[in-house]
Amino acid sequence: MVSATNFISFHDVSPEIRFLWASPSIYDVLGYEPEEIIGMNAADMILPEDVTNSNDAFKENVKNDLVATQLVNKLRRKDGRPAHLLHVFSACYDFLVNCSTLIDPAAYAYQTLRAHSSAMTRIVGSRKE
Repeated sequence: MVSATNFISFHDVSPEIRFLWASPSIYDVLGYEPEEIIGMNAADMILPEDVTNSNDAFKENVKNDLVATQLVNKLRRKDGRPAHLLHVFSACYDFLVNCSTLIDPAAYAYQTLRAHSSAMTRIVGSRKE
């Protein structure tokens, strides 16, 4: 059986970053069925050493209407083990669209990236309009 190494999810833009939807592959990555993670507080899954950086990236993305933010952090899997993930997310009106991929932080150097694109804002709109 092949295991997925990434999942897609939608979240609300509250400080809790609650799951609104998750692809079935979330089971392979975090051990949760999509149905059981709906409504869960994603912010509580972030390991303590990554909370500040993760919260800063989330707030900056939502506040500045960024097209994309890339963030590396660790989330707690259902079984309690940490999952090292690279997230690429974007605020789209009243929710976040996210893709999370399992990574090996020892294999590559990852950095947080944030991008604003007026061209993308023209295509998908902006919450500020």
